[in-house]
Amino acid sequence: MSEDPEVDDYMSDIYLNEANNSDASRLTEYTRKRRIEEEQAHLKSHQNRMKPLKVLQAEKREEVLKKAIGTDNKGFKLMAKMGYKVGDGLGRKANGIAEPLPINIKGDRGGIGKDEEKNRKRKLQEIRLQQLAKRRQLVEKERAENFRELIRSKRTQQRAKHDLRKAQLACQRLDESKDLNYVKPWYWLIEDDEDEKEQCTLEDDAEDTATEFERLVELNQYLRSKYHYCIWCATTYDDSDDMDNSCPGDCAEDHD
Repeated sequence: MSEDPEVDDYMSDIYLNEANNSDASRLTEYTRKRRIEEEQAHLKSHQNRMKPLKVLQAEKREEVLKKAIGTDNKGFKLMAKMGYKVGDGLGRKANGIAEPLPINIKGDRGGIGKDEEKNRKRKLQEIRLQQLAKRRQLVEKERAENFRELIRSKRTQQRAKHDLRKAQLACQRLDESKDLNYVKPWYWLIEDDEDEKEQCTLEDDAEDTATEFERLVELNQYLRSKYHYCIWCATTYDDSDDMDNSCPGDCAEDHD
């Protein structure tokens, strides 16, 4: 019986060498992985030796606590008999907690409840600080509003003083053009005659309580009703209808 030359001989040196090379490659890979694991274990052991004992104990405790109870545990078997399944929550409807309550290990010699008291005091202090910060914000906001109101008030007073002076000059000019004397001393702005100015000042004592703004309102109404004159338009209108149709209004804001 002759052998077919095209059929490979699996016992030939070619296949034996390939098999040997494959085994050697797997052995080299295993050796390399083993060496890496040993180096990592050595490094971890060295790092652990550098850690304090308390840290090592805490890490070991956390590692143990993270592990689930085995199915061969007596407590687990007892719960399994009552219908408990891994992953379910506690309770008849399995809607309770699914993880055990965490264990808080005390790291100091303080008595039971001391930490809770510290936390309570700290929270109260935080609340007080928050309330104090809010009160400060309110006070600062109120001060800012008062300052802005003061600025507005000063600007209003300055503008009223300026407008009153214009109204007094206009009133004096219009009254004199009609050969009329002033209705009230402060209706005119008298600056030339010192004696007359002093007399006007004495007569004004009864009206010192009136503010410049109040005087401006009164004098403005006098000029508009008697002369159809607007101090902001600086115009004498023909009559009331002409003033109503042409003048924007009877106050400074209407002319802004």
